[in-house]
Amino acid sequence: MKKFEGNLRIEIGDTRDFSQLEEVTGDLYVSSNVTFEAPQLTSVGGDLYVSSNVTFEAPQLTSVGGDLYVSSNVTLP
Repeated sequence: MKKFEGNLRIEIGDTRDFSQLEEVTGDLYVSSNVTFEAPQLTSVGGDLYVSSNVTFEAPQLTSVGGDLYVSSNVTLP
């Protein structure tokens, strides 16, 4: 999946592979206690929400069209 149309929510137990994801057209929500790895992600069209106890790995991310919300205890390499 290179492009995700709409809002994308990542929650505990999500087993989808995001290694080829390059763009999310809407908001991206990464819920608590999750590891999110999207090495090709460059753009989030809406807001980006990263909740507590999250490892967020998207080293190519250069654009967030809306606001960025980061809660406590988040690892952003």
